[in-house]
Amino acid sequence: MRDGLAHVREKVLDRAWLAEGETLPDVGCGEGMIGFGALERGAGHVVFSDISDDLLDFCREAADGLGVSERCSFVNAGADALVGVDDASATRRSSRRATRCSTSTSAT
Repeated sequence: MRDGLAHVREKVLDRAWLAEGETLPDVGCGEGMIGFGALERGAGHVVFSDISDDLLDFCREAADGLGVSERCSFVNAGADALVGVDDASATRRSSRRATRCSTSTSAT
């Protein structure tokens, strides 16, 4: 992670009110900065979503390297294609985060 973005990631995660074990959709995940931070903080599962196969591959490799693959899913889709997220708390938390911080999350 770029050193200059560490404080941004921490601020976003602080405002997400993520409880241990919850599922987090990281829509527009990019390199997974938010999703991997959520896993570090105890998220049960992160769904990484992006329209870039290259970025999703990057996140898959990072998850393997960090030993958290079993807690991750990867979806090639834009935000408008993600409908019917089963976990209501994940939807609520990502909505809350989006209104408090202009940051994307992603899903798999």
